[in-house]
Amino acid sequence: MNRTIVGRITTLRGARQQVETFLRQATELEGWAPIAVPALIYVFVKSYQAEQQRMLEERTRMLKQEKAQFERVERQLVHEISSRTAAPGLLRRMLPKRVRRST
Repeated sequence: MNRTIVGRITTLRGARQQVETFLRQATELEGWAPIAVPALIYVFVKSYQAEQQRMLEERTRMLKQEKAQFERVERQLVHEISSRTAAPGLLRRMLPKRVRRST
């Protein structure tokens, strides 16, 4: 994710937005800040990690779909090739000729 300039810019923008939110919440808490800061940091880290995971899944979704489609077509092709070259089994011999030709 951070290997390209665009990835780094996106990461920095996300981090900046999270830090701004954290600072705004910390100033609104005033006296409660020492108690709430650990909780805010925890929420910050969790939300940032969730956003990174969502972006990663969004990028890899198309690749996973293409891979699944490729594997499906490959299995179908192997099945077709093996059914043409395999010797007819007992069940295939018992089927009517019109059914045998279609399989």
